[in-house]
Amino acid sequence: MPTPGDSLTQGVGADAQHAYPAVLQALSGWNVVNAGVSGDTSAQALERLPRLLAKHHPALVRLGLGGNGFLRRMSAAAKENVRVACRMSQDRGAPVVLIAVPQFSLLAASTGRLSDHPLYAEPAGELHIPLYAGGWSGGAR
Repeated sequence: MPTPGDSLTQGVGADAQHAYPAVLQALSGWNVVNAGVSGDTSAQALERLPRLLAKHHPALVRLGLGGNGFLRRMSAAAKENVRVACRMSQDRGAPVVLIAVPQFSLLAASTGRLSDHPLYAEPAGELHIPLYAGGWSGGAR
């Protein structure tokens, strides 16, 4: 199960055994591939995705993209890249779980009350894929 994403997926700040993909593997018993790259934008992850799909032939793709695009004020591009990445995975026969990334703001950061960025609901609904909401935003409280 490849898990493309950015520093949240990669596990920046955690040792390898405590990064989210390693914990997911331990809890699920699945082989989880940590395909997170710190600093990656959704465009960079989308560029890597075809190679990951071809190499791993996943039974499931957990996709957590967009955070770095939001920080760089590229939400529209991130939304389209998320949609394309989901479709690409589905077209290769891999079901997708979309992971919502928090919407960052100074107020949210200062109060510790993050919420999911609203862009994830549309592609999840359009493509009929599950949306894992509240994971990152809820864990940051």
